[in-house]
Amino acid sequence: MKRDFPFDKTFICFILILFLVLGVLVYAGTMKSFFVSDDFVLVDAIHSTNNPFSLWVVPRFIRPIVTFSFFIDHNLWGIHPAGYHLSNIIFHSANSFLVFMICLMLSQGLVWRKERTFRISLFTGLMFLVFAGHSESVSWISGRTDVLAVFFTLLSFFFYLRFRESRRPLAASLSIGFFILALLSKESIIVYPFILLIYNILVWKKTRKEKKRNTSTGLFHCGFFVTLGFYFGLGTVLKRFTPVFESFDAGFAGMMQNLRMLLVRMIFPYGSFTEKLVKLNLDFLVLIFAIILFFFIWKKKKERLPVVLFLLISSVAALLPPINFGVSLVNSEGERFLYFASVFFSMLVVMVVESLIMQKTLKSVIIGVLVVVNLVFLLRSNVNWENAGTLSKKCLDSAAKVLKTLPSGEQDRTFILNLPDSVNGAYVFRNGFYESLHLFYPAVSTGSVSILSTHSIAEAGEEISIEDLGHETFVLDLKSDRSILVQFPTSLEPFFKVLDAEKGRFKVQFERVRRINSSVLSFSNGTFNIISQIEALEGPFGHIDFPENEQMVGEEFTLEGWVLSESRVIKVEIKREPVTGDPRGLTGEDGLVYLGKARIINGMRPDIVGAFPDYPFNQEAGWILKIKRGSFPEDLRGKVTIHVFAYDEKGYSTRIGTRTVIL
Repeated sequence: MKRDFPFDKTFICFILILFLVLGVLVYAGTMKSFFVSDDFVLVDAIHSTNNPFSLWVVPRFIRPIVTFSFFIDHNLWGIHPAGYHLSNIIFHSANSFLVFMICLMLSQGLVWRKERTFRISLFTGLMFLVFAGHSESVSWISGRTDVLAVFFTLLSFFFYLRFRESRRPLAASLSIGFFILALLSKESIIVYPFILLIYNILVWKKTRKEKKRNTSTGLFHCGFFVTLGFYFGLGTVLKRFTPVFESFDAGFAGMMQNLRMLLVRMIFPYGSFTEKLVKLNLDFLVLIFAIILFFFIWKKKKERLPVVLFLLISSVAALLPPINFGVSLVNSEGERFLYFASVFFSMLVVMVVESLIMQKTLKSVIIGVLVVVNLVFLLRSNVNWENAGTLSKKCLDSAAKVLKTLPSGEQDRTFILNLPDSVNGAYVFRNGFYESLHLFYPAVSTGSVSILSTHSIAEAGEEISIEDLGHETFVLDLKSDRSILVQFPTSLEPFFKVLDAEKGRFKVQFERVRRINSSVLSFSNGTFNIISQIEALEGPFGHIDFPENEQMVGEEFTLEGWVLSESRVIKVEIKREPVTGDPRGLTGEDGLVYLGKARIINGMRPDIVGAFPDYPFNQEAGWILKIKRGSFPEDLRGKVTIHVFAYDEKGYSTRIGTRTVIL
């Protein structure tokens, strides 16, 4: 049975323009935000190649539509972020319009009057436009993956509904075609064919009283699952098998907890209230209340129950792909996982209010309040992204300014003690730091720059304490209980050792290294500061290869190893620590007993020549000394510690190691 669309094209175009204008107004604040995190990675990749086809398969994912959209943006806007933000807003506004259109078509099946159908659909579109959990998807440029995927999914669903009404092959082809584009935007859309199946079971049969399904409808549904099979096959062939459920490292209990968090965040905005709600298990009261509402609708409004039930199941189904990742209760991190589910949830909320409240004015007031409340919390989240953009710009400019003043040759290294990962959930440099410098400051070398740690901070201007303990030892303290280390530093021999690390604090000690000059930077209050410059260690260095430490030796044993320096090594001396039974006067001024001078042998260590090809006189690296039992008191039994010293032509001397032997 075919139904005419209730509004003319001119009016529909007016509604589309209305949503576009409202979308720009709602997200106007983020238009001036700078690039953050993955934005730098994507834009730099496009900027470097200017060829979208070379980037259509990104690491771990198959998202050519996303990279192609960035390619178009780059050709339109260059490296100016405002244009990229505008693209996100336009797609999101278009999604809100499509939610309005789909709700209009679903409401028709409930045989509501034209005026009521329009009101329900308009409120649904507005609810989706200002939904509190959309800041990460829309305000973050890289969140476009969800916005684009949902855009094509909604187009697919729209033409799916048109096909069910008209049976036109073109509508079916467009529906499957847009589904393919959605899959190539983000892999989480794999649940969409199952949502269509739920719609077919719950809604279509109930609202259209269809007694039998024809062959074309069955083939149409099979087309979605065949497409899904080809998609997984493509991922396998390209070794980019879709990672939606790739690790499951959260375990079943963890995934169920993540699903609970996602459901809670669908209903409530982030904050201490929401966190307390979950800690006290009060969110289960919301579930019980929802069950009572559905029971009431079933008793009083049976004709609406199939649509309401479809929207509820679809809201949950759309949350299944990200259940291994979850969402934060205390900030906006992870909100992008709510974007697809919020399509059905927005419709669900409006239809439940329409079904339960009898008085027309009261309905409008309640839904209007819900829209305003969501808008207020959305604007709060958008501020986080504005702050993140401001901080990333300060961080980038400050880093470039400092790095320009530092040497960047082969013998120079720079260590960044800390870098902002995110601000209240909005990413800053979780990724993309090196790409940001390459994109905006290509003359600055980053090949010798290493980042020790990243941290999530609660406020953009939050002070971070860096305490200098002396001896190139530093303590970083984030101070705020709401700030945590995201990437913990790990020891990097021989440059530095991490002495202590916990939630928001760590202690690290840097070492002087042969031929490498090191600079240590810290980031606080929006700027980088040089907190230490460590000069290269000069003079001999080497190793004792034999005997092993605490090895038992006989009447005569050989001590051997290798040594190098920036100049020729002229002498290797062997000494031991004094022991009981040594005659008076045997110990030298350094408190050690001289054993002898090792013989330096040309060509003894070809392995050292290969390992250090740029060192002078590396063919003379090997040394050896035979030590006899007479070098120790006759009655000595036990451990003796031996020291090896090397001297070069420039006058530098170094103890290159010790060995303890057992007599």
